[in-house]
Amino acid sequence: MTPLRVSAASWPSFHILGIVIQLILPIVSLTCVSIYPPTSLHDREAAPTIPNSQNILDSVLKTKSNALWAVPAFIEQWVSNPRAVDILKMLEYLVCCVIALSLTFIPESYCCNRPFQAVRWHPR
Repeated sequence: MTPLRVSAASWPSFHILGIVIQLILPIVSLTCVSIYPPTSLHDREAAPTIPNSQNILDSVLKTKSNALWAVPAFIEQWVSNPRAVDILKMLEYLVCCVIALSLTFIPESYCCNRPFQAVRWHPR
């Protein structure tokens, strides 16, 4: 079993879910969590990285993450992009946190004719 490496770059650290994913999850479960590197390391005037649908996937690839915690707006953008879908298929987990989520925007073919599971996605 591969160790879990969670990409949590899309959540701001001041958000309650950001605190849970980026701080509490690694402490409680000894799970590796990746976030964006600080931009002020070399330039104190640099603005922090603002997550978007492209740089989140770039972060997943750079950090070799096998799990991604994302917001529904990004997932809706990714399913219409074949390159993004290929990256998502490499993940073991794709977690989306919302009160209610309509999964109708995910084409059946992306799930390899398996039912979409709320917690774990097996697209292979």
